Formats: sequence, C-alpha cells, structure tokens
Amino acid sequence: MVFFFRRERARRHNVQTSSNILARILINGKIMADTPAVQLTSEFEGHFSKIFPCYVVRTPETIKIELYEFSARFRAPLAELYLPIPEATVTSENYKLQAFEFSSNILRQFNPNQTTAVGAGISTPIQYDDLERIYLNIEGILNASVAWGVQDNVVLVPPDYATSKAFQK
Repeated sequence: MVFFFRRERARRHNVQTSSNILARILINGKIMADTPAVQLTSEFEGHFSKIFPCYVVRTPETIKIELYEFSARFRAPLAELYLPIPEATVTSENYKLQAFEFSSNILRQFNPNQTTAVGAGISTPIQYDDLERIYLNIEGILNASVAWGVQDNVVLVPPDYATSKAFQK
C-alpha cells in the first residue's frame, strides 16, 4: 500500500509541475482576454494575480470565465462560471474580490498526464471493499471582481446601463 501512495504522490507531482491553468474571459460570448498560463501550486491552485481591462460600449448581458488545463500536449476545459454584472457604483477604485465557487461535471477518460485523478467525473483509483467507485468532480473557488473603470473622475458605465437586458427581470 505504501508503494501505491508513493507512486500516486509522484504522479500528482508530475501532473502539478507539467500542467498549467489558464482562464478565458468572455463577454456576451465574445472572447475578451486569455490569461497567461500559470503553473499549479503544490495545493493545486493557480494564481493569475492580474487585472484584465475589457472595453465595452454596451452593458454586458453575460460575463463568463472558462477555465482550462493546459500543457505542451493538450488543452482541456475544466469548468466555466458566470460573474455578475457590477452595480454602477462598483469601480476599479473601490472593488473587492469575491469568492465564486465552481464545479464541473465534465467527464474525461483517465489520463495519468492530466489532473483527472483530482476529480473529473472519473472513479477514484482506490476502491474500498466491494462498494461502488466514488466519482469526484473538479471544484474550486475563483477569487475575482468585475468593476467599471474610472477616467478623469468619471465612472465608465455604458449609457444603456439602466435599461440593459442584464437587469430586466
């Protein structure tokens, strides 16, 4: 049993050092930015630590973040999440990061060179007794914020903000 855990630890370390995470920012389905790929930490975290300015002329209906696992050999989707349209008073001068939880039920075939063992809808490598295998999903928290820019003390909220479809119920 010790041999298995050493082998699994070595495999996880290999995955952690050879895989990167990147995020794609889409507004109304249009790609606005791709983050640089960041390497996973030993806790399987990725830190982008950057502001991505996106210029809009109308209030967005949707702001979506797509997360990808990325290496020299592949690029695979991990999860997607939607961020709320900010209130007119939330600006680049007063925003606060928020924690957005996400999970993914994307199923992938087991590949020891990807993070499938972390949880991607595949069964865990260990089966206890004769019980059914456990299926895990990738889940995490994205700390992010969406805010309006400020230029010459003017908040850059689009003119259609008050009548936007994003706020119609």
